[in-house]
Amino acid sequence: MKNTIIVFIVIIIVALGVWVFGGYFKKPVLPVTDTSSHSLQTITYSCDQKKTVTVTYIEGPEPAKPAPGEPPVPTGSAEVSLNGQATSTLHQTISADGTRYANEDESFVFWSKGNQVIIMRNNAMDLEYRNCVAN
Repeated sequence: MKNTIIVFIVIIIVALGVWVFGGYFKKPVLPVTDTSSHSLQTITYSCDQKKTVTVTYIEGPEPAKPAPGEPPVPTGSAEVSLNGQATSTLHQTISADGTRYANEDESFVFWSKGNQVIIMRNNAMDLEYRNCVAN
């Protein structure tokens, strides 16, 4: 339980850093060398209050080699469904910890680390989806 709280606090701190320094973390557009993509796996996460998050992780194409000193640009995506509702396709973004996916204006963010995820909407934790853990 203590480790879960520490991970949660670290994720919040990183999320705040992304919000403050958001322009630095925006996904740059690079040419891709491979345009194919395929589904890796679908995972359902169970949350408090019997809520669920179902995610299909999709491997993206191989990006062109980044400029020296630049981080590699992730090209994956995730199809996220909250409690069986319509699916949203989010693109993978650069993340200091875990794997982060967001829509274009970053008003909807899905962040996974290990077997846990958090959902953020409009730069705030979505309190309807708390303590989400892979089944």
